[in-house]
Amino acid sequence: MTEITYSIIEVATGLYQLKMPLPFRLNHINLYLIEDTDGWVLVDTGLNTEKTRELWVLFLNSGFFEKPIKKILMTHLHPDHIGMSAWLSRTLNVPVFISKGEWEMAQFLWKNESDTAKSLYEDYWQSFGLQGTSLDEMVSHRMHYKKLVGELPDSVSYLHANSIWTIKGREWHMLPAPGHSPEHICLWNPSQRILISGDHVLPTITPNISYHPIGLENPLESYINSLESFLKLDCEYYFPAHGPISPDLHQRIAEIIQHHRDKLAILMNSIQENITVVEAMPLLFSKDLPSHQLMFAYAETAAHLLYLAGRKLLHIEDKKILSFANYLKQKENFIENFVVPINQ
Repeated sequence: MTEITYSIIEVATGLYQLKMPLPFRLNHINLYLIEDTDGWVLVDTGLNTEKTRELWVLFLNSGFFEKPIKKILMTHLHPDHIGMSAWLSRTLNVPVFISKGEWEMAQFLWKNESDTAKSLYEDYWQSFGLQGTSLDEMVSHRMHYKKLVGELPDSVSYLHANSIWTIKGREWHMLPAPGHSPEHICLWNPSQRILISGDHVLPTITPNISYHPIGLENPLESYINSLESFLKLDCEYYFPAHGPISPDLHQRIAEIIQHHRDKLAILMNSIQENITVVEAMPLLFSKDLPSHQLMFAYAETAAHLLYLAGRKLLHIEDKKILSFANYLKQKENFIENFVVPINQ
């Protein structure tokens, strides 16, 4: 049996990719180390598992670097990115930086044991059209985040969107990239024309874009808008959290937007009368999903329906149950109305 371990390679001058395993179908995460004059800036940390901790101990004791990790920077709050941040911050005695919107969402998800949170999630899933045992199962998933993360840092410093960090004489721009999460941050180095894209742009899969009980009101709109803003970047390579280092950032952005256009087209060409999120989900995803994947499928379906409603292509008949009605008369022309075309 092949031993599960980490890998570390230099991917650009002063930039290293540290690959850590994940116990999921998505079986790895790419972390990044940016060299500074007196140490390293670590971007993301991996999932909080015993195996990941063992690998971090092995890596930290390997003597690979003569300089210490001085700062930890989180692209966003999801468990595979933030999971080891508390342990690493405590072990190395270094600060953790994360955007305000991401930290507030992390705190919200961490404190979901209360009756108030349970009631909020009951209303949220009921608005999708869930009832009975299906409703109870989805509400129970509100504790999933805390179980996966294990612990959060005792304190963080806020990472401000559009701020610039100078690291060993090179500028790294903290670009806002909302959609996959409320205030995801990507790191852009214009001098080297490289982008650390986190989960915002992935080369082989599309990131989940979900509507949550708090956070972005129209996450798919936020995501598409932010993708379009990244078309301004003269990028040679982007470095994702999952998948291979890739060129052709603009082409991949076009592919991702087309992916969502296709899903929106399916909805618009299928909805004839009122439909709930639960009824619409099988139009976009398989019915036969395990419950944790079903949770994401419902939430992403809701994001697509809300996007169309925001563009006035669907009408929300009843906000309490998110019942959508299709009232567009010329469906064959709708694609031109809801997304700014990409100039390639």
